[in-house]
Amino acid sequence: MGACFACLIAIAGCSLRKKEAVFPQVWATGPSERIDSGEPLREESPYFRSTENMIRLVGAVNETVGVECVLSAIGRPPASVGIGVEDFVGATATIERSAVRMYRHYPVTIERFPRWYVRTLGPSEGREFPDALVPLGNMESGAADTLVVAAGTNLPVYIEVRIPKDARPETYHSAIVLRTGENETCRAPIELVVRDVFLSPEDALPVVAGVQLGPILEAQTGLDPRNIGAALDNDGARGVMREAFELLHEHGLSPYTNDVRPRALPTGEGGAMDWESYDRFCGPLIDGTAYGDGRAAHAWPLPVDVHQPDPAQYEGLASPSYRAALRAQLAEVHRHFKSAGWLEKSYLDFDYPPSVNPSAEEYERFRGLASPAKGLDPRPVILSRLIPQPMGAFGWFDYRHEELDEVVGIWATPARYEHAATLASLRSNGKRTWMLPDRPPYSGSLGVEAPPVHARSLAWQAFLRGHEAILLPKTTDWPATILGEPIADSETATDTWLIYPGKHFGVDGFVPSVRLKQLQIGLQEYQYLRLLEENGRAETARLLAASLIQASGTDAYGDHYQDGVTGRRVDDPEVWEQARALLTQETALALAEEREDAVDSSLNLMGWARFLGATRRLEARVESARVSVDPRTRQPKYLVTFDVAIRSSLRTSIEGELSFGGLPAGARAIKVPARVGPVQEWGMVKRAIAYETTELPPRDLDGHFRQTIVFDAGASGRVQVEGVVSVVAPVKAARPILMDGRLDDWGPGESNVAGDFRLVDDQAPRPRAERQTVAYFCYAGDYLYVGVRAAVPPGATASAGMMRRNIVEYEDLTPVGEDLVEILLDPTGAGTLSDDLYHIVIKSTGDLVVERGVGVTPPIGRTEPWAGKRPDYAVSISDDGWTAEIAIPISSLGPQAARSRVWGINLARMEPQRGEYSDWARAPRHCYDARSLGNLIWPE
Repeated sequence: MGACFACLIAIAGCSLRKKEAVFPQVWATGPSERIDSGEPLREESPYFRSTENMIRLVGAVNETVGVECVLSAIGRPPASVGIGVEDFVGATATIERSAVRMYRHYPVTIERFPRWYVRTLGPSEGREFPDALVPLGNMESGAADTLVVAAGTNLPVYIEVRIPKDARPETYHSAIVLRTGENETCRAPIELVVRDVFLSPEDALPVVAGVQLGPILEAQTGLDPRNIGAALDNDGARGVMREAFELLHEHGLSPYTNDVRPRALPTGEGGAMDWESYDRFCGPLIDGTAYGDGRAAHAWPLPVDVHQPDPAQYEGLASPSYRAALRAQLAEVHRHFKSAGWLEKSYLDFDYPPSVNPSAEEYERFRGLASPAKGLDPRPVILSRLIPQPMGAFGWFDYRHEELDEVVGIWATPARYEHAATLASLRSNGKRTWMLPDRPPYSGSLGVEAPPVHARSLAWQAFLRGHEAILLPKTTDWPATILGEPIADSETATDTWLIYPGKHFGVDGFVPSVRLKQLQIGLQEYQYLRLLEENGRAETARLLAASLIQASGTDAYGDHYQDGVTGRRVDDPEVWEQARALLTQETALALAEEREDAVDSSLNLMGWARFLGATRRLEARVESARVSVDPRTRQPKYLVTFDVAIRSSLRTSIEGELSFGGLPAGARAIKVPARVGPVQEWGMVKRAIAYETTELPPRDLDGHFRQTIVFDAGASGRVQVEGVVSVVAPVKAARPILMDGRLDDWGPGESNVAGDFRLVDDQAPRPRAERQTVAYFCYAGDYLYVGVRAAVPPGATASAGMMRRNIVEYEDLTPVGEDLVEILLDPTGAGTLSDDLYHIVIKSTGDLVVERGVGVTPPIGRTEPWAGKRPDYAVSISDDGWTAEIAIPISSLGPQAARSRVWGINLARMEPQRGEYSDWARAPRHCYDARSLGNLIWPE
């Protein structure tokens, strides 16, 4: 959290009654910041004024504002204090301290990380993530539980103030009160500015949130989680389940459940059902009488899907008897919902087909499931999670798209497949769209390990996309061993619960998560955005939102649908606080009769300058650095070409020049500088620049030459990037290499080494892999020999615990789960697609996978079996790593292989202990683009 500041007094904002009392320092920062236990505090934060030692909050009437209050004993003795709060007193009104809630963080341990996390935040060992928020004491009494702050640590306390809906807009003053066992106190002052803005529930973005009842019963009651029907007859169990709905509702969500079903009557004629227990439990949740504010559910699924009626009792989904039972049950459910007045809020969700790429049979079956709804009046609205547009334009060539306009009324497409133009077209045709969150870079993540702003960002993204609601299918589906065991299984999702069972913490009911609080903050900020939009400031609202979320859905694709481009969502919580400050100011200005009465205009302008400077910029990226040889000259002449992408998020069109920042001796630039532009806001332009030379650039011992490239856009900015030319030259072996995996018969060579593997991510400069890999190249006869040395973490053993298998699993264009090295070859040197690659995978287990193309699932191109003789290979394991030797028959790589002087080549390594995926040739984003390979140059 930055350098420690000496200027804070020993006890921030506190006056002691006894000198010997020990108190921690008090500091505060935004609600989306994670606090490191041992890191010194920064001097400033958006929520803390160091000059006054004051915590400052700003909010609207009927808004819940949060802050991370930090009790710090960094460089101080340990402290044991109670924590409480005073009333908030304004010039004309008071907000009582009962409006305040305080929470202690409780961590969840995670030992496995999804690929998007590793790629954007770096490899990570298992660690704790503070997520559960356990309430502290009773604020109405002015004091809470005793907290112990260990020496050299920080203890964060999440504090929220629920500004009443009848609060007067003005400035209020209060204080956090720390108290020792001897009743000595210190005060940390708080200033709360309540703006003349009212956040009405009528303007809120609905979050249709599924509640799973089984985990609740298992964790809180001890009843059989599989017997929901019996639990509904138990008053205590019903009360426990209802508490989960109340907590979610309190945070702005619209919870529902599809675990409760009406009971079929014994006769079963005409779909007749017993609705008593269903109505008793679900009725108040649908009409809102279960909640103190009386707010009804935004939407509720009809209790009909592919599980009820049960297809197994009717010879399967496609059978006529099942269709008849479905028609009868749907008619009865429709009749009951209509008579209860719930039909307007209902929708039909079969959650079918199960695959995002359905077969023709599944499409037809889906239409068959929906057909009974056509005869009902009014016709039920059907929800689908399918993709509403063809995907061929995005590189998914075998995606089967069929029009479903006559069937689907609500589209809840996973965020990674959302296409903005398609969404707009659907809505113009009377369809409704709900946002179904996914994962970065296509949307924010609700995973425990995600940066907290991800949950906050979902409502902002829904605003940009124009969605009616957000759909969260699971909010209480926690692992059975939650908090008891680390989450280590890659199959265990961490985004399927937003609350925790209180029994784990010795409290009644349920406790919220950090992610639920962040979601609530984002939902409130959505209301500000809507107020701006409704009061003539729509462009201001979109400027703020689009600066934080610069790409989502299909806009976050690179070359194709599996190539997600990261770095276009702001994860820095301080920048989000800058956006919030501007959002509240601009809303106050939009609603104020007199501009001067709303905000300080000079501070507002300074805030805009800081915010746009932090989110809008010029970017340049070298996407490939390739070498070619002119065969028409006696003396070899090399052409070194760099493909550069220029992207601008500046608000004005820009133009500039692309040039080299100095060239190797003897090199001559060709048509440089190159003119670039105009580049519009959010636009990207790609240009190639090149130089020719009779001598290859001098490489380091790992096979790299670094070339500076400059894009100069004049007053709009100047960007300097580094292009890395990766070159390896195989040496001729005195005799064929013995395939024993030992490398002891390899002779010395020059420029035949590929090393310094860097992580395949979007950081600049790219971090060096901790577990390094080195490759060596030689040739003899028809064989290219590749020797590989791969290091493993200290104390680890290569291939320990790994199963032998001849397949590779991928996640986000990355092999996962095994220690392996990939060799990617383009023997023509002119390939452009993954189809053009020869793909060799050698595993530490001794397994080999070879293919033409890259067999990821879903596919990114064609794959074919390896043609001709397969490579020979051997693997050996030592205490500090593993070694492989591969003999690749050149004749098996096609007729042009023997004639090409320059091949495209790259090597990549997956080290599963830390999840490090690294490569040699510095491929951007992923390694399966033939254009981004390095260079293997054969001797004349």
